[in-house]
Formats: sequence, C-alpha cells, structure tokens
Amino acid sequence: MSQARGGLETALWRKPGDPGGTAYALRDLGFAALHVGVGDRAAALWREALIVVKDQADVATLAQRLEGMSQLLTDRSRLEEAGLLLDAAVAIRENIGAPVLPF
Repeated sequence: MSQARGGLETALWRKPGDPGGTAYALRDLGFAALHVGVGDRAAALWREALIVVKDQADVATLAQRLEGMSQLLTDRSRLEEAGLLLDAAVAIRENIGAPVLPF
C-alpha cells in the first residue's frame, strides 16, 4: 500500500516546469501524512518541497515548511526545537508581510 501511495504522489505531484506548484502539493501531502500519523513521511515530503524550490527564492514556501516541521516537532514533544522553527517562520512572514494560512 505504501508503495502505491508513493507512486501516486510521484504521478500526481511532480509537474515539470512548475516548482512552486510541486512544492505546494508536497506541502499538502506532508500535512496529510502528519494528520494520519506518518510524521517521518511528512518530514520527507517537506524536505523535498524545500529542495524543489531552493533556487526559486520562495521565502513564503520556506515559512510554510518551517511551520509544518514545527508542528511535527510539537507532536513529538520536541518543544524547544519546534519553537525555534516557528519563531523563524513568524520572522519570515513578518518580513515579507505574508499572513499565516489556515490548514
């Protein structure tokens, strides 16, 4: 089942020439994985999203990934690390004037 899910992710969310769209899809898949209790998969998807946009200077995407990782760390009772990531995300959002998006 997990191989099928991974294959589906690959087929649906890897759109050549659209790193932003791919990153957003990976973000959403990461939150879905976190929601169903697969935190390691969520982290892997968020890391991949960062790699996809690394040359795009998309700081809003970076803030969103930091927020996701913060939530994952909170779920794992790693509160100090979670707080640091969340503080970084807030600082980025304040710097670019971007609100926090509801999930």
